[in-house]
Amino acid sequence: RAGSAPSRPSFRRSLRAATGSPRAMARLLGMSLAAPVLARLRSAVGAAGERSRSRSGRNFDSCELLSKETICQTRDEPVRRFTFKTPPGTVMDVNTALRQVVVVQACGELRMYSPTSEQGRPDGTFDLIVRVYRKGLVSRWLDGVELGDRVTMI
Repeated sequence: RAGSAPSRPSFRRSLRAATGSPRAMARLLGMSLAAPVLARLRSAVGAAGERSRSRSGRNFDSCELLSKETICQTRDEPVRRFTFKTPPGTVMDVNTALRQVVVVQACGELRMYSPTSEQGRPDGTFDLIVRVYRKGLVSRWLDGVELGDRVTMI
């Protein structure tokens, strides 16, 4: 249409296209965050299934699912709050005010989620709020995780 803005690819499509490239994925988040995010993504992509080391030196190989609650149900896509516990002796160092994210690795895919809890809880827990899409590979997988199971994150 004349006069309309050029269409941009959706974030989901861009993320899917960038999954194999940590640099491209970091670019999606904005250049100001590229260095720390790139370091974390390189670590995850390069060491799939192994212990990952974040730029700050803390290990985030897996986090235990403590609770899962449904916040709202819309059509066939529930929105759930997942509460995770970091490995012993660590605190989640992601600052939501700076648009930093947690990367979940599942089914050979990486997905970024913004924690919704305050930074640095003393008990080492953090929350993710996720809409479980019917065709969503990682969100459906995450919804199927049982309490006490561990999820690979950085």
